[in-house]
Amino acid sequence: MLRFGFFALVVAVFVLDAVIACFLTTDFSAWYGQSSFAIVILVVAIALRAFRLSLGSRPLFSPAALNKT
Repeated sequence: MLRFGFFALVVAVFVLDAVIACFLTTDFSAWYGQSSFAIVILVVAIALRAFRLSLGSRPLFSPAALNKT
Protein backbone atom coordinates (compact mmCIF):
# COMPACT_ATOMS: atom_id res chain seq x y z
CA MET A 1 0.00 0.00 0.00
CA LEU A 2 2.87 2.39 0.66
CA ARG A 3 4.42 1.78 -2.76
CA PHE A 4 1.32 2.31 -4.89
CA GLY A 5 -0.53 4.75 -2.66
CA PHE A 6 -3.71 4.87 -0.67
CA PHE A 7 -5.72 6.52 -3.45
CA ALA A 8 -4.85 3.71 -5.87
CA LEU A 9 -5.99 1.19 -3.27
CA VAL A 10 -9.30 2.99 -2.74
CA VAL A 11 -9.95 3.21 -6.49
CA ALA A 12 -9.07 -0.46 -7.01
CA VAL A 13 -11.40 -1.57 -4.23
CA PHE A 14 -14.20 0.65 -5.56
CA VAL A 15 -13.85 -0.65 -9.12
CA LEU A 16 -13.69 -4.30 -8.05
CA ASP A 17 -16.70 -3.97 -5.75
CA ALA A 18 -18.70 -2.03 -8.35
CA VAL A 19 -18.06 -4.55 -11.10
CA ILE A 20 -18.82 -7.54 -8.89
CA ALA A 21 -21.99 -6.00 -7.44
CA CYS A 22 -23.57 -4.96 -10.75
CA PHE A 23 -25.38 -6.91 -13.39
CA LEU A 24 -23.28 -6.37 -16.49
CA THR A 25 -25.07 -6.79 -19.79
CA THR A 26 -24.93 -5.63 -23.38
CA ASP A 27 -28.73 -5.53 -23.58
CA PHE A 28 -29.35 -1.94 -22.51
CA SER A 29 -33.11 -2.28 -22.96
CA ALA A 30 -33.27 -4.62 -19.95
CA TRP A 31 -34.28 -3.17 -16.60
CA TYR A 32 -30.69 -3.40 -15.34
CA GLY A 33 -29.12 -2.19 -18.59
CA GLN A 34 -28.81 1.47 -17.61
CA SER A 35 -26.96 0.70 -14.38
CA SER A 36 -24.64 -1.60 -16.29
CA PHE A 37 -23.88 1.17 -18.76
CA ALA A 38 -23.36 3.69 -15.96
CA ILE A 39 -20.80 1.48 -14.20
CA VAL A 40 -18.90 0.91 -17.43
CA ILE A 41 -18.82 4.66 -18.13
CA LEU A 42 -17.71 5.39 -14.56
CA VAL A 43 -14.89 2.84 -14.65
CA VAL A 44 -13.68 4.13 -18.03
CA ALA A 45 -13.78 7.73 -16.77
CA ILE A 46 -11.73 6.83 -13.69
CA ALA A 47 -9.21 4.96 -15.85
CA LEU A 48 -8.84 7.87 -18.28
CA ARG A 49 -8.43 10.36 -15.44
CA ALA A 50 -5.81 8.19 -13.75
CA PHE A 51 -3.94 7.82 -17.04
CA ARG A 52 -3.97 11.58 -17.57
CA LEU A 53 -2.69 12.15 -14.03
CA SER A 54 0.06 9.58 -14.51
CA LEU A 55 1.42 11.50 -17.51
CA GLY A 56 1.90 14.66 -15.49
CA SER A 57 3.03 17.47 -17.75
CA ARG A 58 4.45 15.15 -20.42
CA PRO A 59 2.65 14.90 -23.77
CA LEU A 60 1.05 11.63 -24.79
CA PHE A 61 3.18 11.42 -27.92
CA SER A 62 6.55 13.13 -27.95
CA PRO A 63 7.71 14.70 -31.22
CA ALA A 64 10.87 12.54 -31.16
CA ALA A 65 8.82 9.35 -30.93
CA LEU A 66 6.56 10.39 -33.81
CA ASN A 67 9.48 11.15 -36.16
CA LYS A 68 11.13 7.72 -35.79
CA THR A 69 10.75 5.39 -38.74
